[in-house]
Amino acid sequence: MKRKLTILIIWILAYANVNAKEYNASLFGVLSDGVTNNTASIQKAIDYINEQGGGTLVFYVGRYITGTVHLKSNVYIKLQEGAILVGAASPYEYKSQATIQGLVIAEGQQNIGISGKGVIEGNSTNFLKALKKLMDAGYIKKNCAKAF
Repeated sequence: MKRKLTILIIWILAYANVNAKEYNASLFGVLSDGVTNNTASIQKAIDYINEQGGGTLVFYVGRYITGTVHLKSNVYIKLQEGAILVGAASPYEYKSQATIQGLVIAEGQQNIGISGKGVIEGNSTNFLKALKKLMDAGYIKKNCAKAF
């Protein structure tokens, strides 16, 4: 009986995932050119999918530059093979939520996930170069850089 219940639960979860609405990231103006900052467009897509009751935001082949995005309940991100989510080089593109900083933040959310054969690239080399340049120019104090 317990085994049948487990199989039933797995089947229901798999079926629910198959029937979840998928949204192509490009429909929200997200560009895969490796140059355009897509932070606002990706966040707009996440917000929209959340307002519709949930679904999956799908990224296809390309390089998608972004700063911090806030993943919301019932929203999944799927990176297809060849899709690369790249962290923006500018430290100003990263926002915090309470004490958390990062590329994708989801504090207090439910039914979320990131999946697929794609890649998330932090872009730390370019980020650190930009941070050093801002510190050298005096725009960011060295003790404030610890927040990054």
